[in-house]
Amino acid sequence: MAKTPIGLSKGRLALPKRIPAGDVWHKQIHNRLTKVYSMRNYARSWSLSHNNRSTRSRLDPMNSSKLILLCCVLILSMILPFSCTSADSKTRMLQQRDGKVIFGVNNGTGYDDSQEFSQMVSKRISALGLTAVRTGADKMKCEREGEPCDFSRRDLVIQEHLAQGLALHMVIAFRWELDAAGYDPVQWTKNYAWKCGQVARHWKDTVRYYIVDNEPDLDYGEGQRAKVEPATVVKMQKACYEAIKKVDRGILVESSPAQRPNTEYNRALLKAGIGKYADLIGTHMYGGQLREDAIATLRKWMAEFGVNKPVAISECGSDPNWFNPGGSDGEWKGRHGREARALWLRDMAAYARRQKLHNVLFFSMFSIHGDWEMDRDRAALAALKDIGHGRF
Repeated sequence: MAKTPIGLSKGRLALPKRIPAGDVWHKQIHNRLTKVYSMRNYARSWSLSHNNRSTRSRLDPMNSSKLILLCCVLILSMILPFSCTSADSKTRMLQQRDGKVIFGVNNGTGYDDSQEFSQMVSKRISALGLTAVRTGADKMKCEREGEPCDFSRRDLVIQEHLAQGLALHMVIAFRWELDAAGYDPVQWTKNYAWKCGQVARHWKDTVRYYIVDNEPDLDYGEGQRAKVEPATVVKMQKACYEAIKKVDRGILVESSPAQRPNTEYNRALLKAGIGKYADLIGTHMYGGQLREDAIATLRKWMAEFGVNKPVAISECGSDPNWFNPGGSDGEWKGRHGREARALWLRDMAAYARRQKLHNVLFFSMFSIHGDWEMDRDRAALAALKDIGHGRF
């Protein structure tokens, strides 16, 4: 007995009952294909039901053309919406990992962006089971509206990270490597919007997460790098957010992160409306702020101003010297130095999971900040590996 070809069942087109799916994206494909197959079967049944008509009617080219056109319209109506939304669906799946916290590190390539260093960094981070890195849109020259960007140096870094399966969380600064135009609010904002748009367009298919500036409440010195008023930060946030969303609405944008979650500066940013121009509320969190349950304070302020969005921590860590007698934190659960930091890292990861944070990027894997460098600390590396593999 001749076997029925796959996809055919008694003269009808049939979708296999089981598809190796396993995730939301595949289920969406399955549901849409089911609808398409149903319409194709309907069209086939319609054609077969008219077999008793005259040969002239069945062979009428006008009737055949209308049927073909109808089928094409129906099929396209199912496929096109999916093609438009699939990029966003994949982005959400990549970034959220089925509701689990994304753990990563700050990578140090802002200090050394050579291909050799980037390759080494990427391999070591990936080996720990971590899945994201924070890096910067640095050394690209496009500091004013209309000026082209030179992406060559950062392209090398990004390629190495992507080769190891790492997602990039990229900072675009407005306080350095950008023309402030004499602090003219209009032109400074235009220069920043231009840079954000160019960066997002160039890495549209590879970088799907951006962070607006870095610790705007920190005074780096006089002039452009001084502490920024919350209203100005919101203007810059809006400019960057809108520029990136014009490129692709599926790209995520984190709000400008302050030095700590429970600083009044964060409340001022929320009051000024920063939540309107961000997919996530960003902050940094260090050391003893874990004892303070600082995220609870931030979420209280978010609720006060009607902001219901995920929270992300793009810098999170501790100097082991803080956990020594005379240090700012003294000890951590009776431990000191590097041993205390390793314990703190695990406790921070558990806290992030309880608080259902979107992502936590530890500071810092490689840097020029001495004892901050966790790549030289065996206890910290062991803790990061446990975190990367869910053992905390």
